[in-house]
Parts: sequence; C-alpha cells; structure tokens
Amino acid sequence: MDAGMNVIAIHEADDGSIWIGSDKGAARTVKGNTNPASFFDQIGNCTSFFDDRKGRVWIGTVQHGLFYWETAS
Repeated sequence: MDAGMNVIAIHEADDGSIWIGSDKGAARTVKGNTNPASFFDQIGNCTSFFDDRKGRVWIGTVQHGLFYWETAS
C-alpha cells in the first residue's frame, strides 16, 4: 500500500478478512496471516464492499464497475 493513498472504505468481511478501499485500489489482509496484504491496484478507485450469502465480497469501483472476491473451496 502506498503512503500517499486516500482511504475511502474499510470493511470486515464475514470470513474475518479486512478490506481497505482507496483511491488507488483495494487491499485485503487476513488475521493471523504474517504475509503482507494483497493489493489490487488494477481496479482503480474503490468505494464500497458488500458480503453476499455465498461468501463473496463485492467490490464497487468508480472507473471499472463491480468486481467480486471469492475464496477457493
């Protein structure tokens, strides 16, 4: 993550992961995981998150529409 980014949204997903939306992308971090956060800069300005009943996290963006994250089963 870039120190110069502006955080727009923070979300704790149903699986316990933390999502951070910014003007430069989105990041996901998992509690207890010693690896750094995953950062998705290709989606652009990330403004919102939503958990659905299937366990997916929907990610709303300004430039590129709607995406979802789904963990492998």
